[in-house]
Amino acid sequence: MCGRYALTINPAELSQRFLLRKISEGFATTFKPRFNICPGHPVTAVRTSCKDGLREGVNLSWGLVPPWATTFKVGYKMINARKESAADKPAFRAAFKHRRCIIPATGFYEWKHPGSKKLKQPFFFSLKDNEPMALAGLWERWQDSAGINRETCAILTTSANKIMQDIHHRMPVILEKESLDLWLDPTMSDKVRLKSLFHPISSEKISYFPVSKLVNNPKNDGPELLQEVRLEPQSTCLQGSLFPTLDGD
Repeated sequence: MCGRYALTINPAELSQRFLLRKISEGFATTFKPRFNICPGHPVTAVRTSCKDGLREGVNLSWGLVPPWATTFKVGYKMINARKESAADKPAFRAAFKHRRCIIPATGFYEWKHPGSKKLKQPFFFSLKDNEPMALAGLWERWQDSAGINRETCAILTTSANKIMQDIHHRMPVILEKESLDLWLDPTMSDKVRLKSLFHPISSEKISYFPVSKLVNNPKNDGPELLQEVRLEPQSTCLQGSLFPTLDGD
């Protein structure tokens, strides 16, 4: 799954990396480095504008709420969409067909459970070339009882690559640069072609390291969360290694 991530680049870098042609109202003024983005938070997204077909930067709420949902709280259960079922699952299939987006990220967090959930250790994963990740996302528009539209999103996940497997069996779909145009094309509805983009990114492109457990608290949001920490020696009573396998794909 993908339940926490960071985005620390500035608006100019974001615009250059994702070729933005417009931004939504309030987008630039609310943009700031964020080190602990959690479900329910407003998130930065890139999509193709429905009005003029231009690539735009927008703010969405993390946790997709389908148009037919009776409560906004549904979104807390739908922060991720599995690549295997997103195209057909009622909550996601309309968005998969018409409303796809990119969730930019400096990197994401995942936790390893070395025999005890109380001892879970967070790791931070990023691209070796220091480029921001393009996480595949879906977005939807939901109207509340006052008639106000609220736009939400979910991040697609795929099976873990080799570098992730010792930490977690799932990881976000990280799109390659050459796949962005196809993914953001609202006229593309060929499920086979779209699903072909969902392969796990090569382990050779990923770097990772252990970080402070401060990230476990959603209230913590500072650069210290991205500092590498030393792992404590593993107790002999625990099963499994604290250190992920470093084999490439």
